[in-house]
Amino acid sequence: MLSAAGAAVGSAFGGAVLGVSATAIGRFAGAALGRVIDDRLLSGPASAANAATDPRGQIDALRVTGSGEGRAIAQIFGRMKLGGHIIWASDLRQSVVDVPAANGSGTVQQYDYRLDLAIALCEGEIGQISRLWANEVELSQTALSMQVYSGRADQLPDPTIEAALGSGQVPAFRGTAYVVLQDFSLLPYGNRLPSFQFEVSRPDLDAAAPSGTIARDLPGVALMPGTGEYALATSKVHLWNGISGGGAANVTTPTGQADLDVSLNTLQAELPGVEAVSLIVSWFGDDLRCGHCQ
Repeated sequence: MLSAAGAAVGSAFGGAVLGVSATAIGRFAGAALGRVIDDRLLSGPASAANAATDPRGQIDALRVTGSGEGRAIAQIFGRMKLGGHIIWASDLRQSVVDVPAANGSGTVQQYDYRLDLAIALCEGEIGQISRLWANEVELSQTALSMQVYSGRADQLPDPTIEAALGSGQVPAFRGTAYVVLQDFSLLPYGNRLPSFQFEVSRPDLDAAAPSGTIARDLPGVALMPGTGEYALATSKVHLWNGISGGGAANVTTPTGQADLDVSLNTLQAELPGVEAVSLIVSWFGDDLRCGHCQ
């Protein structure tokens, strides 16, 4: 309504500014004002997080991005990166912590806010969450207290939400895959809720069709790569180079696990019917003649 009213006012004045007609300027101004009013009246706790009001990061309230009536939920197949909808969040828990000073000398006190929240991801049963980002920075799932609900038809309500809302007052969200983050700290994100993104894997795991699908019927796979220094090591291998101190030779993900373990865990989640894994073994020689090759 305000957009149309602004366009009418602009038309009454006529003319143009920098090549833009007064009608278009009026329509834009009315739409911007209408958006502000809509956010105030309708969104409520679904608005963006409030800015910190204290040099130490103390805030007076937190508004988080959420979901509402009529919001669409994703339906995915295969592997996809998505954001999801926050379907529940607890009250903030405030504490004061000591953090290293910016100049490197001593510590300073800052407010640390923590909360529990549930994020709905997609419709149907998923295999696993492969990766997780907060504000485009990948996080290690092992460093988080995160409970994953795969969207099974028999999944139970989350105990963290039940502890806050009461037993019997929480839906199980059956048929919807979601995660619950417990005691999540907002301090690394300026005491604002970051933007979450999840890489979700959803193989064909329909419980109504337990057979006749690749995900359930594939009995074996061949594992690549066949070469690579410590590529098939099941524990972390640390190398020391004497200059930068070195690091793990076979850990390339934020999980902190050996790459082979990460691969096998993914294999089990996406192909639960696999019973055997064949290793591709490569040999290197210096001559094509078998009698001379070393």
